[in-house]
Amino acid sequence: PGPFAKVLSVWIYSFHMPAFVFVSGYLARSYRGAPHQVARIVSGLLVPYVIFQTVHALIRFVTVDGDFPVQYLKPTWTLWFLLALAMWRLVTPVLQILRWPLLTAILLAVLMPLMDNLNQTMTLARFFSFLPFFVAGMVVKPHHLALLRARTARWLGAAVLVAGLAAVVLLRDDLRKGLFTLDL
Repeated sequence: PGPFAKVLSVWIYSFHMPAFVFVSGYLARSYRGAPHQVARIVSGLLVPYVIFQTVHALIRFVTVDGDFPVQYLKPTWTLWFLLALAMWRLVTPVLQILRWPLLTAILLAVLMPLMDNLNQTMTLARFFSFLPFFVAGMVVKPHHLALLRARTARWLGAAVLVAGLAAVVLLRDDLRKGLFTLDL
């Protein structure tokens, strides 16, 4: 890809997953761990994860190397999000009873990468690194989000996005998409 495509790609990667995870946390606010909610996690997230993980292995078997290395503990491509979302939802009741859930999530996000064996097994590295965004979405109240409708907030948001794009343009030789996807 050309330089413009690289800049645009890195800029989008700098905020799109935190935004998706934040929205996921916001939508999980009513999750209490009831049996029907757990069943929906299994049927809506884990079963599709297993199906598509198997399909990815089958495609690799047919098109690449004739080996069928289906690994359910190491998500393929974007399937990490299904597994992480299931885990975030399952820990939501625990996070909801904490006195300072966002501070706890930030501390975990900072401290967990210090563990030598934290990797992409069960997408744990991404689970912890994006946990603060999930918890922020979980604890934000609708009236806080209503503040974003104000003209000042819109202009401030636009300014932040433009500043982020400018930063990516200025640092384009030093930034890689892998910084934001944890594929360092």
